[in-house]
Amino acid sequence: MNAELNIKLIIESWTDFLNNRPCVDLTNCKIGQKLFSNKGEIMIFMGKSASTEFPYSVQYPSGGFGTRTKEGWTYKNKPLPTDSDIVYIFD
Repeated sequence: MNAELNIKLIIESWTDFLNNRPCVDLTNCKIGQKLFSNKGEIMIFMGKSASTEFPYSVQYPSGGFGTRTKEGWTYKNKPLPTDSDIVYIFD
């Protein structure tokens, strides 16, 4: 496979990822509610964070904490395939 074709496939794959990025709405979550990530992790919703860019706090299975956008994304503008975005909110 030549380099030009390889680059084209990478760009198409990345574009497909961005266009099909899952989205949830964390604005109605309750503290303690379980969340499922695109990496198969179950996180816990911890409520509002101090950040305006990433307004919601989650707890990871490891016990650590992180923040997410209201859509459940790790990063809003520059997503990476390695991001652990939230794809489902358990009732």
